[in-house]
Amino acid sequence: MDQILSLDEKKEYCKKLASNLNVLRAKLNLTQAALSERIGISRSMLARIETGSKEMSWITFIASMMFFLNNEETAPIFNALGIMDERLEKFLLLENENGKQ
Repeated sequence: MDQILSLDEKKEYCKKLASNLNVLRAKLNLTQAALSERIGISRSMLARIETGSKEMSWITFIASMMFFLNNEETAPIFNALGIMDERLEKFLLLENENGKQ
């Protein structure tokens, strides 16, 4: 059976990343405007996500994840924070429970 993430699981991944966005952004010395431009959202939306007044969407999570994981400075932090785990990796790689695509 394919690895499927429930809506609640996706929300948990989004919350985990949202609560650490400012740390990851600071590591790269990026302003909210610079990061928001790179991940495709407005600066005000990013600010609301960082303060917790707006939930991060799954699409914003994926864009942010790709940005931070493809950066040498933030990839180790991203992984250390536990945002990327085996379950999410299997989901993104379309692996089933036996590790096959």
